[in-house]
Amino acid sequence: MPLIRPLLLCALSIIPSASWACRAPPAEQLVNPDVQIALANDIVLAKVISAARRLENGREVDYQFLAVKRLTGRNEQLFSLLGRAPGRSRDTTFDHHQDAAFWRRGGGRVMNDTDCVIYPDFVVGKTYLVFRDRPVTWRSFEEIDTADGRSLDDDKWFAYVQAHVRRQRNVDPQR
Repeated sequence: MPLIRPLLLCALSIIPSASWACRAPPAEQLVNPDVQIALANDIVLAKVISAARRLENGREVDYQFLAVKRLTGRNEQLFSLLGRAPGRSRDTTFDHHQDAAFWRRGGGRVMNDTDCVIYPDFVVGKTYLVFRDRPVTWRSFEEIDTADGRSLDDDKWFAYVQAHVRRQRNVDPQR
């Protein structure tokens, strides 16, 4: 019986998924929305226009985006992000971000993987509010539903971020 524990620990150490477990998300991934927006230097509403798997690592996908509306940051119309194939994240807008679950600590569409890193996934043709810099949080890649002629202002997260950025610009016009 006393030999079982060391053997079990040895076996678990050679199983990659067991040894790479992220026991708790890094604190920076769970910052509140105000902190995330205040720290961000590059926020853009963008539509996914293509996705291509990377040959060297079949799990990685190179997503190409077209900027729809830039809130802060570089004036690029096209940009790319590296992520994973669609399906890992919750495909939800949290009822246009009205749902209280989105606003709670740790709310958001994407979560960290077993290595504690966030690998976003996207759907071609959909529009997302993208925070392109650190900290990368669970709210950094939120879908903004623009289908059926919905106004961007119908989405509470987009309206919240946009209002926050405007207030920051009034304080710091360089932003």
